[in-house]
Amino acid sequence: MHIYCPDLLSDFDSAVEARANWVEDHHAEIRKVLKNRAADGEFAALGRHMTETAEMLESVRVRLSDLIQQRYPLGTPSD
Repeated sequence: MHIYCPDLLSDFDSAVEARANWVEDHHAEIRKVLKNRAADGEFAALGRHMTETAEMLESVRVRLSDLIQQRYPLGTPSD
C-alpha cells in the first residue's frame, strides 16, 4: 500500500492511532462518568471526541474500499 497509496496509508495509520489513543486516554474517564452519572456536558464532550475518531476510521475504510474496488474489480460492489 505504501507504493500505491502512501497518503491513504498515512491517513489509516493516523486514524487508528487517534482512535487507540482516545480509547486509552478516556477508558478510565468513561467508566467514572458512567459510574457517577457525570454532567451532561462532560458526557457530550466525550461523545464528540469518540465520534470524531470513529468518523476518521470510517473515512479511511471507505477510501480503502474504493481503492480496492477500482484496482481489483470483481463485480458489483455491495454497500
